[in-house]
Amino acid sequence: MFCSSSECKGEDKVIQEQGDVIAAEGDTVTLYCKYETSDSSPYLFWYKQEVNSYPNYMLHCLSTSTVKADEFNNDRFDAKINKTEKSAPLKIQKLQLSDSAVYYCALQPTSWFSSNFLKLNSNKSELLLVGTKSTLSRTNSFSVTINNSPVFISSSVKRLGVILHSTLSFNSHINNVTRSAYFHLRNINRLRPFLTPHTAAILVHILVTSWIDYCNSLLFGLTQKSIHKLQHIQNSAARIITRTPSVHHITPVLQQLHWLPVKYCINFKILLYTFKAVHHLSPPYLSDLIQITAPSRCLRSSSSFIFV
Repeated sequence: MFCSSSECKGEDKVIQEQGDVIAAEGDTVTLYCKYETSDSSPYLFWYKQEVNSYPNYMLHCLSTSTVKADEFNNDRFDAKINKTEKSAPLKIQKLQLSDSAVYYCALQPTSWFSSNFLKLNSNKSELLLVGTKSTLSRTNSFSVTINNSPVFISSSVKRLGVILHSTLSFNSHINNVTRSAYFHLRNINRLRPFLTPHTAAILVHILVTSWIDYCNSLLFGLTQKSIHKLQHIQNSAARIITRTPSVHHITPVLQQLHWLPVKYCINFKILLYTFKAVHHLSPPYLSDLIQITAPSRCLRSSSSFIFV
């Protein structure tokens, strides 16, 4: 399945009205992209975004040529600018299962974006203020102007698949994950009599548990009530894979699948990030945040790792 975003607006405009495209393996598909710009020599980019990943640069089209990334530098992928129709369709031949993804087209960023590294689409920029409810209630009329476009406060914004709320409660994000997970679990449960345990586990991981684990370190410190919603999803997924009745205790089932409960998955992710940061196995912007204290005199806690 191939998906395209509906519309991207900025100082210039890119429109993808095609929506989802379904095709068989080995077929050829064309993903259409129209643009509007005053630039006489437009640059148009194509990106591919797989599940739980970031947009991956594929190629960009110039007026007379196309430059491809190494991964896509073959005859299967091609795109050319049609100045008459103001379009740059992406053609994918000999479809493979790995081609299933979301495909985006974009015009060359505006000069203001290039110099500020802040935003691309003026009409889609959002502003999020974080604070307590009483503090936020006094800032309803607050706004800022960026590149001559007013940006108003949003109660929640979605970035990289995570919904951030102004109070950092993450209730909206958890509810969104819960709603999507149960939709997929119901469909998998209908197919379960025809699936092997291994196949069912693959489907559950791709469509359900991967989204529970995605950015779960942000949920550290939330109340047990919030975490319980995600734990209930994990329990349901485990029962579907193993076909365990609801009257049976879930702990042995999770142990059989070698799954950590959601709360401990979050703790494990935090500990893993900390370990990598301390041993300089993570990027410098993370490693530089953590330092091991070195007391000026000998203390009983000197042999303990205390981080600041």
